[in-house]
Amino acid sequence: MKALYNGTKFRELTHAKWARFWDLIDLRWKYRPDVVDGAGHGGEEVVADFMLPDLKTWVVLISYEPTDDDPVVVEAKRLAVVSGWAVVVEWRPF
Repeated sequence: MKALYNGTKFRELTHAKWARFWDLIDLRWKYRPDVVDGAGHGGEEVVADFMLPDLKTWVVLISYEPTDDDPVVVEAKRLAVVSGWAVVVEWRPF
């Protein structure tokens, strides 16, 4: 745990800052939501850092610039297919 915000333990301070931002704009969020079963789409479980249910959006935060064939990008595309929701991959150094 690197940060604690509003009773939630975050792996990174940046994650806690995003949670605070979404609270400030009254947007519901869930941190490290339950795994989405990827069966039939590569068979692997897909995990996002945040779920924004009001926007039907998953958010994945990473600390490096990904390429198109990066496993995080591949996983994000699979999550979009499995869930039918948008996926945002935000990258910047933490």
